[in-house]
Formats: sequence, C-alpha cells, structure tokens
Amino acid sequence: MSIIIGSSTSSTAAQNLIMSVRDRIPDPVDNPADDGGFKVASLIRWINEGMRYMCGRAPLIIDWYAFQSEAGMDVYELPGYIMDVQQLWYDLWPCWRSPELDAIWTTKVTQRSYFFGPHSQHAIPRIHVWPAADRTGQSKTLNSAISATDKTITLNTVTSLQPYGFVKIQDELVLYRTINASPTNTLTQVLRGQGGTDAVAHNDTSVVTECNIMFKGSRLAKAIVAPTDIIELPEPLWPVLELYVLACVRDAENEAQEARSLRKEFTDAVDQMAAKGQIKYPRQGLQVREYPPGPTVYFGRTLVP
Repeated sequence: MSIIIGSSTSSTAAQNLIMSVRDRIPDPVDNPADDGGFKVASLIRWINEGMRYMCGRAPLIIDWYAFQSEAGMDVYELPGYIMDVQQLWYDLWPCWRSPELDAIWTTKVTQRSYFFGPHSQHAIPRIHVWPAADRTGQSKTLNSAISATDKTITLNTVTSLQPYGFVKIQDELVLYRTINASPTNTLTQVLRGQGGTDAVAHNDTSVVTECNIMFKGSRLAKAIVAPTDIIELPEPLWPVLELYVLACVRDAENEAQEARSLRKEFTDAVDQMAAKGQIKYPRQGLQVREYPPGPTVYFGRTLVP
C-alpha cells in the first residue's frame, strides 16, 4: 500500500510554479515577484482559479475541520471552502452518514446514536447532525499570549475538555493531543493552523472555544496572495495546474486555438482525477438513497442501510 501526501516545504511555494510557467511563455524575469510581460497579480489570480476548479471537481485536498456544538441545535454552517463531509464525530462518538430524511424517524433510535448528512449547498454550506446536540462546547480563554509557532497553549482552565480534539482560538483551528490539567492547564502536542485556517499570534485572554464536532472531508485549496505563499496542491499535480495558467496566458495573447487546446487538456486531466478518486459520498446537498429510509437498531448496534 502506498500513501501519497503533500508537504509544505520551500519547494511548494507559488514562486516555483510561477517561474515554471514563465519558462514556457517566456516572460524574461529572474525574480518571481517582478512583473514582466504578465503581471504577478494575473498569474496568481489564474493559479487560484485553476486550483478552485481542480478541487471543486475532484477531492484533491482531504482535511479535518471542527466546530463548536450548541445545545439543542442540529444544523450548522460550514466555511464556504468545505466541499463535502465524509466522516464525523460528536464528542468523540462516531456518527453514521445518512440522508436528512431519516431525521423524521429519530424516535426509532432508543439509544445514543448520532447521524449526520448534508443539509444544503450554496455559498455557505450547512450540515445536519441529529439528534440535536445535548450540550454546548466549552469556552475558555488563553492564560498567556502565544506566537504563531508556539506548540504549548496555556488556558485559564481545561475542565471538561475532551481528552483530545480541536479548539478554535479566534479564527485559528488547533489540533491538540494531550491535556496537562495539573498544575499547568496546558494543551500540548498541538498542530497549529488546521482545516484551512492560518497559524497566527494571539493575545492573552483571547477566547478559546472547544470544537467538539469534528469531521474529515474535502475542501478547496487556500488561495495564495504572494509568490512566497504555499500551494496546497501536491506537487505532482502542478503540471495540470500549469495547463490552466498557460491557457489563460494564451487567451491574453489572443491565441484562441491554443488556449482551447490547453484548457481541454486541463479539464480532461481533472476529470480523470475525479474518476480515479472514486468519490463514495455525494457532494454537499446531493442526497442519493437506494434503500428504504430510517435507521435500524439490531442487537444494540445502529445500522444504516
């Protein structure tokens, strides 16, 4: 079995892709931040457009995300860059994926069994987690300021937090694996800037929310704004992204025929990746059901047909 992952090394910076494209234009500059025949801003915009198309068609970036539960609430808004949700946990309880139609028959479930499913598809996707949450995620505060690279996070208290999971510090999502309650009230073994968020510095007393609903799914790549930014797509996919950027270049040069050829080569490659991805879960909002609705309880286990 082989496992392929991307890496955030210096070689994945956008400037390397920019210079690779310029080698084929050519656009005679030595510094990727300099403007030549094509402005850096235009090349960055085309890279972002290509990444959005690629990730929208195929699950190229699989990632984790998490958010805070609210007592009595069963529908939650997700960031617009989330494409679909494949697996989900509430308070570390695994949830079965099931169509929203099943929520009508939740009285059939006689034990604590949670389900999730897509709720809507638009600029702000929503997810349905039912039955409704029986508690609201904890809210804490930082007990000391942290930098963008700190790996130990001190809170005012860690009481009632899950033994591992996610917290959100302002807009940054943080994964933690260990809690040291006494005497330090710290979260350790952490990964900063998760789920498409950015690792940034936070002031003392910043709000920390427990994100006790966590899921794994696909999302769009983070848009780049400068040549030194990291391109999240794995480098083996860069030649495909180059095709899109070059198609935009040829359009700008009024070479319509070559632009159409490059764009077709690009879309064909993306369609092949989507087919090879073997997407087993419908995208947000698509609810496909082949069997009668409703969960079935059998010897204490909840089975979803």
